[in-house]
Amino acid sequence: MNKALTWREKISYGIADMGFNFYWTNIATFLLIYYTDVFGISAGAAASMMFTIKIINAFTDPMIGAAADRTTTRFGKFRPYLIWVP
Repeated sequence: MNKALTWREKISYGIADMGFNFYWTNIATFLLIYYTDVFGISAGAAASMMFTIKIINAFTDPMIGAAADRTTTRFGKFRPYLIWVP
């Protein structure tokens, strides 16, 4: 049942993810401008905050993903997290 992905599927997923990352980069860039122009914090403080959050996410996201993969409920693997975790 767990069939390996073909190269075509891997490339397709990669291209789709790249497109989403272009979209998300634009939002992050706007957020940095918003922090400096509207909130009035320094560019260094805003960049440090965003860098720190990305480092924290680099460790927590795989752990949370592994926990969700191991979850088995009558509702499925990921649905309880989508419903009950804000």
